[in-house]
Amino acid sequence: MKISTGPVALARPGWGFEDGRTYGFVADCGRPDALIAQVLAGAAVSGARTLMLLPGMREEDPVWACLVQLMSGGDRRAMAQALGSVPLSVHTAGSGKERLAGAHLVYAPGLQPRELKALRVQSGAPFLIMQEEGADEKIIVGGDIIALDGEGIEIPVAFDQRGPMYLPAR
Repeated sequence: MKISTGPVALARPGWGFEDGRTYGFVADCGRPDALIAQVLAGAAVSGARTLMLLPGMREEDPVWACLVQLMSGGDRRAMAQALGSVPLSVHTAGSGKERLAGAHLVYAPGLQPRELKALRVQSGAPFLIMQEEGADEKIIVGGDIIALDGEGIEIPVAFDQRGPMYLPAR
C-alpha cells in the first residue's frame, strides 16, 4: 500500500509513503512536526489505520500538539471526539506495539536504529520519524520548500501558521 497525503502528494501526483520504508523528517528552518501531523491527519481521514507510538506523554510530543490543532482547533474534548471517528490510535510510554501488525502508517519518534529495526519486523507499514538516523529516505522541511533528499527534488510550499500546515506554493 502507498500512503499519498500532504503537500508533496499534491505537488507530485503518484508520490507516497511506501510500505517497508522509514522516512526521516528533518528541519531546515521549517516545521517537520507540523508536516508529520498533516500527513497523519490526512492518512487517518482517508481511512488508513494510523498509529502513533509516543515515547512519553502526549503533551510532550510536538506532532501531537500540531495534530490537536489541525483536527480540533486545539480543543482536547473535540479531539477526543475526532479520534472516535477516524482510524488513528495514539499510544504513550512504550505501549501500543501490539497494534503494529494492522497499521498502514506508523509515527514512532525518538527511537534508536536498533529499536526501529525491531518494530519494522512487526509491521510492513511506512514509518515516520523525526530524525535522520535510521531513515531510508530523508525529507527536509524548510521554510518555503520540502526537499525529497532521495530524489533530489524540492517542492515549493507555503506555511500557514493557523493550521499549522504546509500548502503547495502558488
